[in-house]
Amino acid sequence: MTEATYSFEAHGETIDGRGYRLMGDGGDPVQSLQDEDFAFGTTGAHVCKVAGISHHQHEIQSDEFAPGRRLQLVLDPKNPYDPNAIEIRTASGIMMAGFVPREIAVQVASRMRVDGPWQAMCLWEWRTDTRGRIGLQVLMAPGFALSERGAA
Repeated sequence: MTEATYSFEAHGETIDGRGYRLMGDGGDPVQSLQDEDFAFGTTGAHVCKVAGISHHQHEIQSDEFAPGRRLQLVLDPKNPYDPNAIEIRTASGIMMAGFVPREIAVQVASRMRVDGPWQAMCLWEWRTDTRGRIGLQVLMAPGFALSERGAA
């Protein structure tokens, strides 16, 4: 991983992105910051944006959701909207950022039911001056030892 920053204008405000980009063996990024989802072939690992984050604006301001921080994935089979729902929570499990997107949750939930818990880490955040953190991108992986790093 390598630290990176990125800014752009949208709807009259500046949105700043910062965090970590995954790098391949040749030193090139393995995915674009604009990718909605990125899957790592045979490993089953995924990079995705957190869904439903707008419902958790207060919680996601916590430094526990900063890039490089370990996160917890929690199956939510009683979710009334999606039986494959997976909550994305802080490592302590106390605060929730949102969900794994539905299209990815179908695959990941079935693997979690068979293989057990996955590891997760915040890779990227989007922020504005007025609203603070407004979006997150996470790395989720089965059975890997992800190491926690300080915020970028």
